[in-house]
Amino acid sequence: MKLEHLGDQVSKILNKALDSFARMDVDEALKTIALDEKINAEFDGMMRQLITYMMEYPRAIRNALRISWCARVSERIGDHSKNICEHVVFLVQGKDVRYRGLKAQVENDA
Repeated sequence: MKLEHLGDQVSKILNKALDSFARMDVDEALKTIALDEKINAEFDGMMRQLITYMMEYPRAIRNALRISWCARVSERIGDHSKNICEHVVFLVQGKDVRYRGLKAQVENDA
């Protein structure tokens, strides 16, 4: 399973989010926001893999559900880290990037 790799990615994004907040670094915050998409993609892939595993081995459903819960919590930590970075952008530049997405933010800055 990819749970350990997902945990490593979430740990990195959290550290980067807290660092960008401490330094009020908008560039680092925008880079960190982009990392959340990778975490979401990895989480989705892991869920597909777990569902397939549960269909093949019904006796393992209890443990697979525990793994899926851990993965979901990890994914939410990534989302909260992204939120921290969005607040950094708002605090420094006064721009609300929460609902516009990263591409719109980069295009407006160019």
